[in-house]
Amino acid sequence: MPKRFFFPVLTLLLKSSHIVNLIATYSLPERYGKVLEEDPEEWSPLPMYGGDPLGEDANSATLMIGVGYQPLKIIEILNHTRFGPDRVKLLFPFPSIPPGFIENWNFVARIKKEWSELRKTNLPPDAIIRVPTHDASITFDQLVAHTTEGRSPSVVLAPFGPKPISLAMCLLGIARRKEGIATEIGYTQPRIYHPEYSSGVATRNGVPAVTAYCLRLGGRDLFSLPSP
Repeated sequence: MPKRFFFPVLTLLLKSSHIVNLIATYSLPERYGKVLEEDPEEWSPLPMYGGDPLGEDANSATLMIGVGYQPLKIIEILNHTRFGPDRVKLLFPFPSIPPGFIENWNFVARIKKEWSELRKTNLPPDAIIRVPTHDASITFDQLVAHTTEGRSPSVVLAPFGPKPISLAMCLLGIARRKEGIATEIGYTQPRIYHPEYSSGVATRNGVPAVTAYCLRLGGRDLFSLPSP
């Protein structure tokens, strides 16, 4: 489901007190196509996640980027003065479906190159944060840990990586909304998706590789910010 629909739909579902149990599922594809998408739009916040305007004080915001296969136009936001070199984090999925890890490292190399050319400095080695490709829970914990227990006043999330990592970003945005903290989550939406973007469903021991993520059970939300 496209992020501009998935993020607000999930946000509204978890806002409703009538929903007692909510589980998200993810089916691992058998393979990805060589060309995934084309003609990306400019960076734009997703519905319900406009966050704060970009005209904030320099180096005041934290930018968390999910490492995917194609950076699209994410490069354009790197030049904004609101992000300092120690406030840009790359969530690197591991392991990735071969040869996906090559595309992941190409993504990182492109970000690092553009950052170096734009800012005349290098991203520090700890800018790369390795997270399990299909574990939304651990990714959520990492996002919280690198945003001052999830309460950094200005956070920008860029869900370019695998869907479970994007799910974790959405859950962080929802948790921050509950605390009254604005969050910007944006994307450079492609205008064209290849018809063979992905195909088939991967199997493990003869069983379809489908993962379920429990988001709310018995009326209790399982993803929230730690108590201050």
